[in-house]
Amino acid sequence: MKAPAKEHVDNNTAVRKMLAERGVRPEALPPAEDVHKVRRRLEGEEKKLAQGDGAKAPLKGRRRPAGS
Repeated sequence: MKAPAKEHVDNNTAVRKMLAERGVRPEALPPAEDVHKVRRRLEGEEKKLAQGDGAKAPLKGRRRPAGS
């Protein structure tokens, strides 16, 4: 095996071992939200806030404080 490829395999093995020691199995983790979708959503929320409409609607995925 070439040196860079072996280093890559060794690093993967070490990371996987460390995760297993902490009880984390990457294949069991839920998929993360797409970065581009998050960016677009945040840009839309910023536009609404800049226009003054942001106070009327709660930000998606966040709860309003009790009593509001």
